[in-house]
This record gives sequence, structure tokens and C-alpha cells, in this order.
Amino acid sequence: MGKNVLVILSMSVLVLFYQNCNELESVQTPSSDNRSISSSAPPNLNAPEEATTPPPDQPVIDDNQTITDPPEGTTQLSNCNKVLESTETDFSWTDPGQTEATIYDFWLGSIPGGKDIYDHIGNNQFNDLTLFVNNLPNDGQTIYQTLSIFRDGPNDTPKTVSCAVTAFKNINETPKKESKASLKIPSHSIAEGQFKPSTWESMTGEKYISSNNLKYFSVVNYADKWWVQAKHVPYSRGTERVIMSSALPKSNRGYRLTQTVLFKPGWKPGNTKLTGKFGFSLAGGSSQSGGKTGTDGWSVRPSWADDEIRFYLYYANRPFLVQGRNPAYGHTLVTREKYVPGKEYKVSFEVVLNSPGKKDGQFRGYINDKLVANLDNMLWMTGTPEVDNLWFSSFHGGGTVEYSPGKNVYVVVRDVIWEEL
Repeated sequence: MGKNVLVILSMSVLVLFYQNCNELESVQTPSSDNRSISSSAPPNLNAPEEATTPPPDQPVIDDNQTITDPPEGTTQLSNCNKVLESTETDFSWTDPGQTEATIYDFWLGSIPGGKDIYDHIGNNQFNDLTLFVNNLPNDGQTIYQTLSIFRDGPNDTPKTVSCAVTAFKNINETPKKESKASLKIPSHSIAEGQFKPSTWESMTGEKYISSNNLKYFSVVNYADKWWVQAKHVPYSRGTERVIMSSALPKSNRGYRLTQTVLFKPGWKPGNTKLTGKFGFSLAGGSSQSGGKTGTDGWSVRPSWADDEIRFYLYYANRPFLVQGRNPAYGHTLVTREKYVPGKEYKVSFEVVLNSPGKKDGQFRGYINDKLVANLDNMLWMTGTPEVDNLWFSSFHGGGTVEYSPGKNVYVVVRDVIWEEL
């Protein structure tokens, strides 16, 4: 009997030892990249291969991107790993931790973290849980979306959530006809007083409509380059208005305009009020300006305030017009981009028109290719929105002598390009 007890005890010890070994072998060991790996038995090479498709809400991870699927109860983007059905969509997210102080920033790019497709920059942060974006690519490319969360307001250190979607692909799209033109500045001087409507038509290639103080335009050579020059002549409302208007091929989508500008040495932004407009601009419909209250037109003009370049916009749901003011002056977009007289600056902007009756228009302003101004949810105009006017609008003011520089000053432009979006 003693031998039988000994055998039973020995077998029990062996069973316990075997169980403990199995438990030790199944412990999850941290790897060098902080992911868990198993030390269990080698895989069965004859077993069927497991599917690697991520769950519907799990972000697609690019080789060059590290994205962590947020744990349940944290902020999550709602359309990760989806194929978009059109070139416009609502991007939305859930945020159980949202408070009254929480605000968001959002952008889309063709690379992880990129902002080249859409950038809702920080000075326009918002607190909604959805954002409508249109004019998205239609080529089936991967679009990387990033949401930046400022939990306790704009001064908080943001946290980001990212994932990817696939752009809509329109296989039946007919390539649109390119509509792109540039200002053809002659390589010789044209003195003040020599400009004529035909001069503008030969330089722009567009039909001349009207002008004001055409006598203050000239073509000059400055720093070994040819420029169109506008002379700002003081008078009781700032300076004389130097204006030209040409017809553009009509577009219901939008336009992009780019120009190089230089305020010549000796420039003075004003007397006690230091604002005005300069260079080429765009408009549509009734081309609203001057505090008018119509909603059937719009305009965008580059401007300055003291030593900063800005953008000055008239559109149908601008703040002064919505508030019922009359006159309802334009909406100035602050850029915080300084200028120095004698130095060249590339000033560009894009107008994406709204759909008829919808507040889905957009504006993007750039200085030296840096995005510095951004507006969404715009109603550019009522009726059928259109771009049809190429403007040159350059003057100090304002409407009083306080805007006057007190002497003749000059601004010059070149490398002017306008193209339909």
C-alpha cells in the first residue's frame, strides 16, 4: 500500500508541474515596441491563415504613421476606414469628455498629419462635433484626418486623434477645361497718363469694363523686374481710388488669384488711421463694396492695417450685414503677417463659392504660400453664385483725411495669375 501511495503522490506532482508550466508559457510578455506577444506553443503552420482586416472603427495604419485606436469612452472619429461616397461629407466624432470649454481643430492631408487638403486653422477653432467639408479629392486617394482637442480651451495643450478614409473616385468625370491666365506686363515703361482701356485688355486678355483714375497706373522697372505700379495720391478720403475692372470667364465653382506685391520704400500706411486696399482682387454678381447691404454679390480685396497684410471680404452673411448695420462694411481677416517696404510678398487667395442657398462657401488666404486666413460656412451671395470680375483696387481709406499718407506713395505688383478652381 505504501508503494501505491508513493506512485499516486508522484503522479500528482507531475500533473501539477505540467499545469504550472502551461500557465507560465501563456503569460503575455511586453515586446520592445510595447505591444504584447505570447510565449505559448509554436503556431500550427497547417492552420488556415487568419484575416487581418481591422474592425470597422479601427483606424487604418500606414507604414509611416502611428495611430492608436482610442479606448472606449474617449474621443473617436466616426468614419475611419470608410470610402467616401462624394466629394463632400460631414466629418464627425464622439467625445464623452467634452465640456463647455472644449474646442477642436481639424485638418485633412494626403500624408499622415498633412494639411494640404483641408486646414481649419487654430484661430477659427470650434466646439461642434461635426464639420462639413466639400471640394474633396475624387481620385480614390487615401485621406488622413486629424482632430486636435483643446480640452480646457485654446490655451490648453491639445491632444490629437487620427485615422484615414478613402476619397470618392469618379470614374466617369470629364476632365474640365483649364481656365488659367496671367498678367502680361510689357518689358518696357508705360508712363502715368498713357494707360488706356486697350492697355488693360492686352495685359489681362480679358474684356475691359471700367476704371477710375487710370492716369495713376504705370509700368515701371524696379529691382530689375517689370511691375504694374499704382500711385496713391492724397485727398480728403485718404487717397484717390485707383481702380480697374475686367470681365472674367464666369465660374460657379470658384477662383484662385496669386500676385507678388511690394510697397515701395517711402511707403506710409496712413495718418492716424492706417488701413487701405491694394493690388488685384476678385468679385462676383453685383460686386459689393463701400458698405453696401446687397446680398446678390461679393468681393475679396487684399488690404493692409499698419504694417500687416490682411484680407477684406464682402459676402452675404458677413457679421455687419447679419447684425443689420447700414452701412455694412466688409469683414477684415487678420493674418498677423507683417510687411516691410521694399520687400516682395506673394499674396494668394481662393474663393470656393457656396451652393445656391447654402452656407457652404469657403475662403483661404495665403502669404508666401503660408495659410493665414480661413473661413467656412460662407454664403458668398444669394441666387446663383458666380465669379465674373477681375478687379484692381488700390487706395488708402476709409472715408476721411485721417487715412491720408500726406504724400504720394506707391505699390507695385507682378506675377499675377488667376485660375478657375
